[in-house]
Amino acid sequence: MTRRCLLLITTLFLLTGVGCQPGQTDASQGGPAVANPNADPLFAGRRLSEWFRLLESDDDFERLGAARSLGDMGADAAGAVPSLIKSLSDRDPFIQSAAAASLGEIGPAAASAIPAMVKAFKISSGFHKGIIGPAIGQIGPQAIPALVELSKDSNEFVRLEATRALRFVGQGTGAAEARLIELLNDKDSSVRVEAGFTLWKLFGRQSVIDLFSRALADPDENARACAADYLAELGPAAAPALPALIHALADTSGSVRNRSTTAIGKIGPGAKPAVPALLLATSHSGHRPFFEKAIKGIGPEAIPALIDGLGQAKGLLAAVESLGRFGAASKAAVPRLRVLLKSSRGEPRVTLALALWRIEHDDSVVAPLGVLARTDNFIVQLHALGALEEIGPGAKSAIPVLVEMLNGNNRFMREYAAKALGSIGPEAKTAIPALEKMLKEPELANRIAAGKALWQIGRSKVGLTSLMNDARNWSDMRTSSAVMALGEIGPDAGEAVPALIEAFNTDTIYGKALVAQTLAKMGPQAKAAIPRLLEIYNDIHNTVRASFAKSIKAIDPEAADRAGIR
Repeated sequence: MTRRCLLLITTLFLLTGVGCQPGQTDASQGGPAVANPNADPLFAGRRLSEWFRLLESDDDFERLGAARSLGDMGADAAGAVPSLIKSLSDRDPFIQSAAAASLGEIGPAAASAIPAMVKAFKISSGFHKGIIGPAIGQIGPQAIPALVELSKDSNEFVRLEATRALRFVGQGTGAAEARLIELLNDKDSSVRVEAGFTLWKLFGRQSVIDLFSRALADPDENARACAADYLAELGPAAAPALPALIHALADTSGSVRNRSTTAIGKIGPGAKPAVPALLLATSHSGHRPFFEKAIKGIGPEAIPALIDGLGQAKGLLAAVESLGRFGAASKAAVPRLRVLLKSSRGEPRVTLALALWRIEHDDSVVAPLGVLARTDNFIVQLHALGALEEIGPGAKSAIPVLVEMLNGNNRFMREYAAKALGSIGPEAKTAIPALEKMLKEPELANRIAAGKALWQIGRSKVGLTSLMNDARNWSDMRTSSAVMALGEIGPDAGEAVPALIEAFNTDTIYGKALVAQTLAKMGPQAKAAIPRLLEIYNDIHNTVRASFAKSIKAIDPEAADRAGIR
């Protein structure tokens, strides 16, 4: 894993920490910081003075939550700068970094903190340097002298993070341009790459593309990975680097291959010469999702090369799937796909049948999929049932096969057959007795699949009630499927609101956020949930809070306005 990846993980941890709930708040006073004539603004039910007093708490989570909340207040938390400076010496390095991040969010008003932030930056571990450095930059142009000096440090990692931090200064960075140009010749390749990207980000220097192209062949894996990342940021402007990116698809590092694939996709239609190499790279484990995004980025321009790829063993199925995703635009591939379908077996046959459906909506592929759904290969069966679910109403000729599978012994087959029947809709009414029987099964996933299918086929109240019961009895993340199923039903599931309010009893804040998102899909019918939503909103202090704000606004804009949620 590259250093940059480790820093990203640390950043996410700081931003989304759990467990910080310093007491109850007044639900009527939630929302973003509100200007206060007495310079003691309100945020999430607490005055600024209360928040920075919490920085002195003996409880680590309270201090961490207070540090993050002060950052959420932005410039309104300027009065807390002295307290946050003190927190830069906290015994917990995560609180140190959270305090630095908040000082950065406060901006120019926190300029007095720069010396202390620099000190914290120097003694922090590599993880926390990646948080504190950008925070110094966010203070503004006043931070440039300190960052320029740090960029001269003998430690390559200090130089790298200081160079990166200059990107966050914004206006006024012209004073650092000369130093950044010097850093293009730094002895460390990662620092050179970072300086190049900072120059592009701040001044739009296209000349750095050549630097990135050379870095893709650097012995340092981190430099290669970052060069690929930054070429992706350049988008179509990175087209001159395409030959180097194609070469990087054969890199020994999966990270470099995947990032280079992403960069190729960001170039767009101009990257079509890369398609043959992209197909070959799909032989590497874990590469397919990156390939799919890259082909989507290139667009229909990739189709001729994908059709050519049908004649080779490596990348064949990737080519088939991509052609299918382009739909009718891939019509020229149909003759070749039909030939391949006749000679294929197992999973490739499923892939080919589904691609033909996506291109032509020819229901002649349903029969082969029905046969494959009854083979003795578990994986092939699941994929065939998944394909029938996607085809939906067009798969009505498979209803007898699917109903037969509902009565089978394999509980996974029953679950996926129920999903396929639900997607077919009202035409599948002959499956209702078997689906109602499934509602009594002990396996949660089967009950949820059956309940949802019954609603899709006949708007069954029995199915809806089953989903409601499973949603309110939240025991673990598996139960989230019932909550999400109610969300898919949307406003028509308005009677499920009380059950969803009960589902807020889940222990995890992320589970609560999922419930909030589901309630939002029900619109004004979910007004009964507003008090509970406000209560949770005012008592959490991480990025999940935005989910609750969005849900409250979707359900009751007036309540959101009264609570100060903008």
